[in-house]
Amino acid sequence: MKDFIIPIIATLPLVLLYIQMNIIYNGFGQRILTKDRLWIRYLVLWVGLLLFKTGLCTWAPGKLGLQIEYFDGLISLRDGDLAGNLAILLFIHSGCLAITLLGHLWKAIRKKGRFSGKFVLLELVTIAVFIFLGIQAVNKAKEMPRVEPSRMVLMMALGVILALWGYSGVKKGQKETAKKPAAPQRGTPAVPTAEPVADADARFEQVIAEKDRLTAMGDYASQIPLLTAATGLAVDDGKKARIWNYLGLAYERMNSARRAEECYRSVLLFDKDNPAAHNNLALLYSGRGDHPSALRHMDAAIPAAKARKQALGVYYGNYALITGRAGNLSRAEDYLTLAKNAGYDDASIQAVRRQLGMK
Repeated sequence: MKDFIIPIIATLPLVLLYIQMNIIYNGFGQRILTKDRLWIRYLVLWVGLLLFKTGLCTWAPGKLGLQIEYFDGLISLRDGDLAGNLAILLFIHSGCLAITLLGHLWKAIRKKGRFSGKFVLLELVTIAVFIFLGIQAVNKAKEMPRVEPSRMVLMMALGVILALWGYSGVKKGQKETAKKPAAPQRGTPAVPTAEPVADADARFEQVIAEKDRLTAMGDYASQIPLLTAATGLAVDDGKKARIWNYLGLAYERMNSARRAEECYRSVLLFDKDNPAAHNNLALLYSGRGDHPSALRHMDAAIPAAKARKQALGVYYGNYALITGRAGNLSRAEDYLTLAKNAGYDDASIQAVRRQLGMK
C-alpha cells in the first residue's frame, strides 16, 4: 500500500504545477500581449513558486528518506540535487505548456475559431526558453556538489516571499482595474474640453450639442442631415473623425449598415487608429458573419484604446462576443474575465453570455 500511495503523493505537486501553468501563464501572456505592466507581478509569482518547488523537491526526499523515481529511474527527484531537480521542473513546465498549446489549437480547429498567432508565438518562445534553461541545469548538475538542507530552506522561504509579493500585486492590480468606469457599448471618442477658437469650431460645438439633444429624444433620422452638413466644417482631423463616427452611429440606428460602414471607414481616413471606429466596424462585420474581419478590427481597437487610456471593458466585452460568435467559447470566456477585471458591468456581461448561449 505504501508503494502505491507514495508515488501518488509525489505526483500531486506535478498536478498542481500543471494547474499553475494554466492560470498564471494565461494571465502573464495576456498582460504581455496587451502591454499591461501587471505581467511583472505574474512573472514574479511564477518564479517564486518555481523556487519554492525546486527547494521542496531538493529538501523533502532527504527528510522523508525517499528516492522518488519516474519511468524506471529515468527521471528522479534526489536529495540535495538542486540543479537536477530544477532541470526536471523546467522540463515538466515545458511539457505542460506544450500540452496546453495543443489543447488551445485543438479547440480552435474543432470549433473553427480564430486563435491569436501572437499568443501561440509567445507560448513557443517560452517552451524553447524552458528547454534551454533545463539543458543548462542538467550540465550544471554534473558539476555541482550536494546542496545542504539549510540552503534549501532559504530557497523555499525566498520563493514564498516572491510568490506572495507577486500575488498581492496581481490582486491589487485587478481591483484597481475593476474600479474604472465602463465605456458605452458603442465607442465614441471623448469630447475635448478646449474652447472653440474659430467660427468652424463654434459651429462644431453647436452641432454636437444638437446631436446630443436629438439622441436623448431617440431621433436619429434628424441627426443624419445635421451631421452630414457638419462633415464639411473646416475643423481639425480629430473633430472630423468624431463627426463621421456619430454619423455612422446614426445610420446604424436607422438600419443602414452599408452607409454606417462607409462613415466608420471615413473616420479612419482622419484618425487611422481610432478605437471607436475599429470597434464599430468589428461589430458590423460580426453581425454579417465575417468574423476574421471583425477580429482584425478588434485587434486594432484594443491597443489603440489602451494607448489613449480609455476604459477597456467594452472592448474586451465586444471581443468576447465576436469570438463567441466565431465558435470559440473558451476564448470568449477568457475575454469576459478580462472585461470584468477592466470594469465592464455585470448586466452587459450577462447580455453577452445570453447572446452566446453561455451559462
